Amino acid sequence: MEASQAIIEQAGRGVIVWLDQEGKGNGHLALLQSIPFKEEFEQAAAYEKAGFKADARDYRAAVEILNDLNVKSIMLLANDTAKAEELRRNGLTVSGLQKLVSD
Repeated sequence: MEASQAIIEQAGRGVIVWLDQEGKGNGHLALLQSIPFKEEFEQAAAYEKAGFKADARDYRAAVEILNDLNVKSIMLLANDTAKAEELRRNGLTVSGLQKLVSD
């Protein structure tokens, strides 16, 4: 979050859209129920072993928020290229992706 804020401040413009999608959109229950599988599997596979989707996040709300703000195109600040593809699939123009470096 701090890295995104610094990049936006330096650019002099931008917006942060925060979606509460804990557990890759599956929620806190999925996090808890996936714990027994985390020693043997990566998190996405652990969710699936617990009966949830590997990634259930939905970006339609973010696209709607950006549309309401009259944002036509974005430079996405994220480390996950799948987010850019999901935003595009939901009708938003993603002009680029800037990966974030974490400290």
